[in-house]
Amino acid sequence: MTPTPVPSRDMQPPDPIGEITIAGTEGPEPSIEVGAKITSAGDISLPLDKYRPTPEDLQRRNMLWARLEQQCMQQYGLAGIVGQRFVSTEQSPTAKFLDPVRAKSDGYAQIGPQGLDILGEYRAEGSPISPQEGMDATAIYNGSIDNYQGKPVPQGGCRSEAEKKIIPGIEKLRVDVSDLVYSAAVAASRHSKVIEAQARWSQCMKSKGFEYISTGQASNVASQSSSDAAVRIAGADADCRVAVSLTETQVAAEVAYQNRLLSANLALVVAAKKFTDETMKRVEQLGG
Repeated sequence: MTPTPVPSRDMQPPDPIGEITIAGTEGPEPSIEVGAKITSAGDISLPLDKYRPTPEDLQRRNMLWARLEQQCMQQYGLAGIVGQRFVSTEQSPTAKFLDPVRAKSDGYAQIGPQGLDILGEYRAEGSPISPQEGMDATAIYNGSIDNYQGKPVPQGGCRSEAEKKIIPGIEKLRVDVSDLVYSAAVAASRHSKVIEAQARWSQCMKSKGFEYISTGQASNVASQSSSDAAVRIAGADADCRVAVSLTETQVAAEVAYQNRLLSANLALVVAAKKFTDETMKRVEQLGG
């Protein structure tokens, strides 16, 4: 993977377009059966879950990654890191459980953060840095210079140096399981039963005094509203999700599309899981 000054591959939004990620989402929509009522986030189980790293594993990997970058920077008297690494930990971009009781007090906060964020900014020990030192630190981190004060800078910089230790060979992977998760969610959102459930949810919300076409619109409005208003929106949203079995319908559709994607890309998904397992063994060996 070619190092660049922009966020790493981990930060790039999943792309549902491509021969691999859409294989299995085309053709007639699958028939789905809405299962039992979902009463907690733990009730949601999706086929691709077991092929993905856990949030805890991602956090361990990212913390080690940041430490290795810092150690590399220290060789140049510029301890610290620059850059950001964000990894999606969403089980699903759309099918989320919103507890009706907690929503009336906590609003949407209960859904929690949807990623792990490690942001490092360069700081010289004991004193602020000068603009030139900041530029030097960035150049060493990204590898845009070959030499700093007579000391060679590794190709690709400290960023790439740490990357090679933690995820060597990632450029050979042909699929990111998170991309398949995203593709399944996009396909599921277009399933006729999900569209019908979303329309019933919208009507339910209207009966409570809110006119939104989707749960996403409701949560976006809530995020820009006062805390009291946000809680009222979330409470109505949660009640309406239960009333029309929206989450259950979304999960049923995502299960169907994830199974299709898994069947169409099984060898690639298994290879991605093997790479993840090997990465976590490497993280442990490196002290992460």
